[in-house]
Amino acid sequence: MYTILRRSVFWRILLPFILGITVQFYWRKPFLIGPGMVLLLSLFILSFIFLFLKNYSIRWLFGLFISCFTFFSGFILVSCSLNDCQWEVTDEHNYTILLLEDPVPKSKSWMCKARIIGCDDDIFHQAMEKRVILYFPLDSETESLKAGDGILINAVLRKPDQNKNAVFNYIDYLKKQGIAAVGYVRKNSWERQEISIGLMDYIKFEGLQSQNYITKIIREIVPDKKNASIAAALFVGYKANL
Repeated sequence: MYTILRRSVFWRILLPFILGITVQFYWRKPFLIGPGMVLLLSLFILSFIFLFLKNYSIRWLFGLFISCFTFFSGFILVSCSLNDCQWEVTDEHNYTILLLEDPVPKSKSWMCKARIIGCDDDIFHQAMEKRVILYFPLDSETESLKAGDGILINAVLRKPDQNKNAVFNYIDYLKKQGIAAVGYVRKNSWERQEISIGLMDYIKFEGLQSQNYITKIIREIVPDKKNASIAAALFVGYKANL
């Protein structure tokens, strides 16, 4: 095994990276990104200092620091996603929201994934660019919303709660999806707002519109709702009705 690692540079770099991801994935502690980037830069510089030293007896330190660099790269990569899921705001605020998906009907509300692109100044650093799940009342006005729409809401967004009796870990599930908070938007507490979106968001929303158009055609061709949902999931990945 030692001989294989000595001869395989790729595995000597990849294994510490995987180990760093695994450690942070199970440890799940937030890590400050600023100090983390300073640490990575320091390890990278030290690695090449030892590489170009004429004292070959300590050249092994180059490999050691490269391993540390790849380990913390994986560690910090997972930390970034964990930091995106942190939420400390508990009271009511105004938020400018970009809807990331079309609202999905639930038993008592509409559910929609969204991203915060604007908020009150006092919570800017805690809330900006966080992904959230919003619930709207069942009405025709909410039904007209679609992915890519911008809205201004006044709501209380909180960290998701875990049902103590539930076997399914709902909080962990939302973290893996990058969701930081959930909230219910009351009737007449939101309004449409014109916003500008980036190129990647524009491409994504155009793709979603094409997906919805093809799904609509499938439903017209296949009268049975269950079979139509399966066909839509197979052809265009539309899984909302499964």
